[in-house]
Amino acid sequence: MMMMMMMMMMMMMMMMMMMMMMMMMMMMMMMMMMMMMMMMVMMMMMIMIMMMMMMMMMMMMMMMMMMMMMMMMMMMTKKKKRKKKREKKKNIYYASKQGYINSPANSETTNAAFRSKRAPIVYSMTLDFMIFKRASCTIASRLVIFGVIALLHQNNMCIK
Repeated sequence: MMMMMMMMMMMMMMMMMMMMMMMMMMMMMMMMMMMMMMMMVMMMMMIMIMMMMMMMMMMMMMMMMMMMMMMMMMMMTKKKKRKKKREKKKNIYYASKQGYINSPANSETTNAAFRSKRAPIVYSMTLDFMIFKRASCTIASRLVIFGVIALLHQNNMCIK
């Protein structure tokens, strides 16, 4: 009896396996057929999708580049405007860049020494310091200017 049962079980298993195999084969065949049919369409679709993706990527890149360029341009223009404004203010308050102190060493009076024709500046220590800070020239010339200013201040004190 046990033997019979075992045989039956084995047969059932075999049948199941066969059925599974058949089903698999059928499925595979169907899939193959479908693939053969759809391969062309799929290929076309894939190519189209790829092309679309590429186009989208290119468009995105172009947009990004354009945005970057626009931003750069905006920044440049803004900076330029700001600089111009600052220069105007500087010209009003202090003096033109051409000559803060272009005076000869053997000048008679402190006033003449300090005030050149191009830079009429109100004579005060704070202003001197401001000029020294703001002067757009080399360090050596700055030092020279500061030295001259210090000397002038001494002279002024002596005269007073």
